[in-house]
Amino acid sequence: MKPSILLSAAALSAALLAPLAAAQQTAAQPTAAPRVRVAQTMAPQTLAPQTGTAQSMLQRVKLALTAGPRAPSRPTPTPLGGDHHDGSHDHQPQYDPGPDAHSVDLALCLDTSGSMKGLIDSAKEKLWAIVNELSQAEPSPTLRVALLTYGNDGHDEAQGWVSLDVPLTTDLDLISQHLFALSTNGGTEYVGRVVSTAVEQLRWSGASDAAHIVVVAGNETADQDPVRRYHEVARMARERGFHLNAIYCDNGERGVASTWEDVALLGSGYYAVIDQDHGTLAIDTPYDGKLTLLNDQLNRTYIAFGSAGAAGLSNQVAQDSNSRSVNRASLADRVATKGGKLYKCAWDLVDACDSGDIDLETVAPEDLPEELAGLSLVEREAFVAGKRADRARVQAQIAQVHVQRQAFQAQVRAERSLEDDDAFDRVLRDAVRAQLTAKGFSFPQPPAPACESEPAPQCESPSEREPDGC
Repeated sequence: MKPSILLSAAALSAALLAPLAAAQQTAAQPTAAPRVRVAQTMAPQTLAPQTGTAQSMLQRVKLALTAGPRAPSRPTPTPLGGDHHDGSHDHQPQYDPGPDAHSVDLALCLDTSGSMKGLIDSAKEKLWAIVNELSQAEPSPTLRVALLTYGNDGHDEAQGWVSLDVPLTTDLDLISQHLFALSTNGGTEYVGRVVSTAVEQLRWSGASDAAHIVVVAGNETADQDPVRRYHEVARMARERGFHLNAIYCDNGERGVASTWEDVALLGSGYYAVIDQDHGTLAIDTPYDGKLTLLNDQLNRTYIAFGSAGAAGLSNQVAQDSNSRSVNRASLADRVATKGGKLYKCAWDLVDACDSGDIDLETVAPEDLPEELAGLSLVEREAFVAGKRADRARVQAQIAQVHVQRQAFQAQVRAERSLEDDDAFDRVLRDAVRAQLTAKGFSFPQPPAPACESEPAPQCESPSEREPDGC
């Protein structure tokens, strides 16, 4: 029988405080014990299943948030290298001293053992919905994402079957590329090892106001690692200023969930239980086709340059195709991301000029695309300015259509009383949103349903939709 997680506030508080009390007997704790509160499940922005019928939720998510982490010290960055899995606990996080204000560094640690295909599929589908949530934050953050996988027999046993697939990067297409390349295999799931790898081997932002967030998801007990014990690693992460969020993909085994609660409690993070196979839902809207057309226009504003230009442009198109292969809603979410503030391409001449990374006057002729190679500096600047203006116009249209799309989705959710409380992306978005709010960011209210007197256009079936709507 699957253990129930529908606990009263008092019962859940007691359950959460018990492991903390035990941990205090074995290690020094802050002078004041962390305060624990049981948070009500946050107001869901739920999605309709692709079949058009609501799936019954296996359970509702319960989130537990500990007191905020200690302010981390910022040591001088040191080179990576050496064995970070030798069992010692004196490794320090690596910091980049970059001046970026409002930095948000997010490390995704995903279990890719044999039973985790549902989690991987959810991450592929909802990456862009997660980014879109973060793009609403004010002040606008500088977002970097890292991807780590664990529990896969194809990884190096000497590294605890952990792979750092993508270090912290602003290249969201690279994250998507690696997500779609993931496969399941095995295995042995060392939660402590993957979290310690993320905390100690990634180069985190050294900005004083940076948010350092780790999300670890899996479906077996978190207490398998004989070298890096999860409670020691979680406590270390908290003391160094990290938020460690734990997502348990319920497998029905009694006693497993409590170890994931401990990870979040000791790591100053949120804990949630999800249904990895049925929790992720999607709504097709009559605005998805219009966003697809706008995406084609947007892609024509990119100017690939330098040694990485051709590969970057090719990968942009490939990730459009990957999202399209999942469903229309996933592609629409991706287009909304590309129309927003967090999608930047270092291989694009417009973005590179805007960021100050390059100066058109100093770019070598051989690094320029063919259409620019023979132009004067003034002509090059005019060409780039034209693409910049075209992009701004298309992005403004994308933003407008996306607002209409969100209102349509809100209307569907309200009419069908749909919920996605146990979806991977929902619990991740809620946790990160709460943690960024605590860091001083603000978020707008969720979109209201479309007005009943002016209903959004309806389509009888996906096959009858035209590319720009019904």
